[in-house]
Amino acid sequence: MATHSTDQTLESLSESLRLNQVSFMVGAGISMFAPSNLPSGPEARDVVISSLATLPSLPLPLRRILRKHIDVLLEMTPERTFQALRDSLGSPFLATLGFFGMSRPNLNHYVLSELTIAGHVGHILKTNFDELIESASGQNPAITTRIYHLHGTVSKLSSLRATVDTTFASLGRKGVAQVVKAAKCPMLCVVGYSGLDHDVMGPLRKQDWRQVIWVSRPGSNRTVDAAGWHPSTQIEFLEFDLNSLFEKLASLVPPTPKLPVGRRDYDPVPIKEFITSRASNLSWPQVIHALGRVALDAGQISFQNDLYAKAWKRMDQGVEPGWAEQMSRIACDLAYGLYYSGDYSESMSWAERGLELALQFVEFFQAGANKNMLGLDEMELAYNGAPERYPRALTHFRSALEYYEQYREAKQVRGYKPIDIQEARTLNNMAVTYYNLATHEWPSRIDRKSARQAEAKFIACIQLKRGLSDFRGLALSQGTYGLLLAKTGESRRGLPMCRQAYKVLTQLDLYSAAYVARELAVVYRHRRQFRVSLRWFERASELLAKLDGVDFDQALIDWNKAWSLHELGQNQHANELREEAEKSLDSMGLLESVPHSKPFPSSKR
Repeated sequence: MATHSTDQTLESLSESLRLNQVSFMVGAGISMFAPSNLPSGPEARDVVISSLATLPSLPLPLRRILRKHIDVLLEMTPERTFQALRDSLGSPFLATLGFFGMSRPNLNHYVLSELTIAGHVGHILKTNFDELIESASGQNPAITTRIYHLHGTVSKLSSLRATVDTTFASLGRKGVAQVVKAAKCPMLCVVGYSGLDHDVMGPLRKQDWRQVIWVSRPGSNRTVDAAGWHPSTQIEFLEFDLNSLFEKLASLVPPTPKLPVGRRDYDPVPIKEFITSRASNLSWPQVIHALGRVALDAGQISFQNDLYAKAWKRMDQGVEPGWAEQMSRIACDLAYGLYYSGDYSESMSWAERGLELALQFVEFFQAGANKNMLGLDEMELAYNGAPERYPRALTHFRSALEYYEQYREAKQVRGYKPIDIQEARTLNNMAVTYYNLATHEWPSRIDRKSARQAEAKFIACIQLKRGLSDFRGLALSQGTYGLLLAKTGESRRGLPMCRQAYKVLTQLDLYSAAYVARELAVVYRHRRQFRVSLRWFERASELLAKLDGVDFDQALIDWNKAWSLHELGQNQHANELREEAEKSLDSMGLLESVPHSKPFPSSKR
């Protein structure tokens, strides 16, 4: 990484522009200044959530709950938040992002536009959704043919890459080709961009840039890992006000319109009004379900459960046909929240309510989802001391797959992504059930027949998920498949799969990442790598500390961790930890989920 003074870096940029040797990579930061005043990614998340949570159509008691606990809905990245909203609301959610089109160009857009028209800029790569550079140019072809919207544009809402499953995916052949075209210029200037997108940063790093100047606002402390770039690339990180930067660059182009410089006047009220109008056709149960999904994905399980229970009680006063699907979805997700909390009996009760309602109104999609949920509950009860319930779990999963097929036949659809994702998840759950059967007596014995069935299901599930951009589900399946391989004598293949899955899940699903970490720790313990085992137990605990309603999982980690401490001779600490874990499990009625054993001796022999 090269280090030069600010003046030297700016002079290098200006000289390269005079020689027509620069491409730009811009993000939302360039559109945040007056008169554009568009929101940043986190601000966009906040205004979308607050607008949905205060819709006039929501019952007043639910609005009060949401207003009181709004902070719990603002904890995830914008991409993860928008993923939950899009998964729940579908295309009506994308319509709420149309506010990115209700603005005017600022100085930054005019200068970039003029620099490009004059030939000083080779190409402009963008991740923000607005089209303000094109507007500043009056739709000049010199701009429209040289600007590449890598994450889509507000004029075509279906093209927006605003969610995890899109920003984790490849840019595709077209997007990569656009980055390669931009790299024909030896210098890349990055402004107003976070550098957090997997889809963009991969292709950017591979290009043979001579120099990359990364400009971030003063005080942001934003740096991008210099590792992984092309060996010949020099990277300069520069903290500099963006408006001041473009004021300096304006000397290279004809005079631009007189615009306010160096200030921002962001007002979320017009944006909230826009979102409210676009969301007016959504029923309040749809909105509550979507916000509950955000809470669940953020690990706020208790809040989601409370919100859904109150919403169900209000809807149950008079079930309308149009609400049946939403009520069934809410029952299913409430069951999922209770499942996370370890309350499997209550979870089954809600899944059965959802199933009954789905069948009453011939909603095969939701019938399958609730059957899948019942299978999950049976699987966990079997895992925690009642192995005779495994066949019931498999029966529920098979029924779920049958309902999904009935949905396809009734709707005459094939390749319908929501159904394909649900089918992949159910296949994964069947694979995990066979995995549990195979490893029930591990390490003393492996049920090879169940292991073969588990492997076949994992492979089928992984192949399906690869075509769906379900990165969370894919990582979880690969992680559990890796655990199966590690426990059946193929550690060389299995352990790297587990570690890679853990790395991905820490960004997408903390609960599943904690599960993989815990199981990895147990594997390392049985490999007698006790210190490595403790490190993985600690990682699992750190992830669970960010979630609520996971006391059962933490107790399991502590109980297993005690055995690693015992093997390292730390018996006093091990006994204290195990005693606390067993007390916690006993209070939940789940003490039978761990084997009974005597306290460790005062000193390890």
